[in-house]
Amino acid sequence: MFQIRTSSSLKPLRQLLDMKFIPRHLKTDKYIFHSSKSIVDFKSELQTLFDNKWYDFSINLTGGFTSESEFQITKKISLVSSKSGSSGSTKLKCKIYSDAEKTIVDITVKPNPQLYVWTIIPPLFALLLLYSIIFHPTNDLIEVIVGIFILFFILPIGARYYGQAAKNELKDTFVDVFKLTKV
Repeated sequence: MFQIRTSSSLKPLRQLLDMKFIPRHLKTDKYIFHSSKSIVDFKSELQTLFDNKWYDFSINLTGGFTSESEFQITKKISLVSSKSGSSGSTKLKCKIYSDAEKTIVDITVKPNPQLYVWTIIPPLFALLLLYSIIFHPTNDLIEVIVGIFILFFILPIGARYYGQAAKNELKDTFVDVFKLTKV
């Protein structure tokens, strides 16, 4: 009666997800970096960063440990900021572990979830506006066309560039502060 899905039955779904249907600025990016410092030294530097006062913007990063080897980093000054890395901001989820003589840092960059709204909702409003023009003609056609252009193109393109820039800037700041090198 019921069929249990196996990994082979999920293969078509995985292929669809790998086909780039989701724009890059809405995807989670993963990076691997290493540091020449020991894990203990790296954690103490992180704790120093996390203990900075809210008004100390010498390094515009904040965050906290979520477990013994995992932590989250967000920007102090951003559209939405939170000590624990709220769901409303671009954030790094990192895991540290030791490999031979190096400390490995797995970085997962998660985009700001508000970008989904600014990428998808404005074109839907533009289509609704277009629908209203088709069925309810108006004399202010130029204003409506400008509105459609802004909703359909400008807001989603702005959200796209902001999202990618926020992800890259957060990752690059973290890498520069802790002097990490790419594996």
